[in-house]
Amino acid sequence: MDIPILKEVKNLLNGDRRREYGPPDKGLETIARLWTAYMQTSLNVDLKITSSDVCMMMVLLKVARQANSKDRDSYRDIIGYTAIASDLLSDEI
Repeated sequence: MDIPILKEVKNLLNGDRRREYGPPDKGLETIARLWTAYMQTSLNVDLKITSSDVCMMMVLLKVARQANSKDRDSYRDIIGYTAIASDLLSDEI
């Protein structure tokens, strides 16, 4: 299957985004720790958010945005976050 958006996402994840933000696992782990600390401190909820959780919550954010404004960038981001979550899954099981 040759779908142009998949190539775009692959190029973003391995090119521009990686150069801008570094490896996704590092940034997502930082976000997971910050969100966990926020939830525990502000909401008094005992939980641990994982990097995969961050990916899935970002997918939900993009889905919510699509409800109000249709744009191709959100679809690319949804594909990217889902691909990263899939890669991270084996590390978190």
